[in-house]
Amino acid sequence: RKDPAIAGRAAVALDQTRLTLEKAERLWATKRDVNEVEHLVYLTEKRAAIAHAIARRRTAADEIQQLYGERE
Repeated sequence: RKDPAIAGRAAVALDQTRLTLEKAERLWATKRDVNEVEHLVYLTEKRAAIAHAIARRRTAADEIQQLYGERE
């Protein structure tokens, strides 16, 4: 959430990441189910990586569009 490029370009993926982390935190607070919490943490890490990738892809696409605009 601290990186504005990710927050602005991959908001949905970032929200999914946050929701998964919150679910893991709630599960740990109520059931202490180590296996399930570890699984949710794994999913959180993967979703965070996806959010970063989406933001990088959108940034690159914007840069390409800008370069094409400069050529014309």
